[in-house]
Amino acid sequence: MFLLRSKDAFDKWYLRLIAFYWAICSLWGLEYYLKQDISPTGAFIPWQFHLLCLMGAVSGFAYFVKPKLGYVGLLLSTGILLFLQRETSDSKALTFHVVVLMFLLVPLVASICQTTRLRHG
Repeated sequence: MFLLRSKDAFDKWYLRLIAFYWAICSLWGLEYYLKQDISPTGAFIPWQFHLLCLMGAVSGFAYFVKPKLGYVGLLLSTGILLFLQRETSDSKALTFHVVVLMFLLVPLVASICQTTRLRHG
């Protein structure tokens, strides 16, 4: 987080859009998983998926209140989901998570480049 010194580095319109979309989809996923757990004919969903959906929703909404905290949460939740997607055959979901992670990494890479440029002149 020390590399993200400037608020402007990650206060971009597309990051707000990703954060909002991520929060809504995470809430929807949490609701879906809870309905599956409650339903007598539904499948059992491991608690880790509930926690990951909750983390995504909190991170998405936290981005609008505390952008640095929300940004790091979005990076973590996207990275974890990408890691979990590696074992599935759903190439669309894998592609989606890679694209979102690429958009999320742009401010971090820009901040690293700016910090390196300032240190080395």
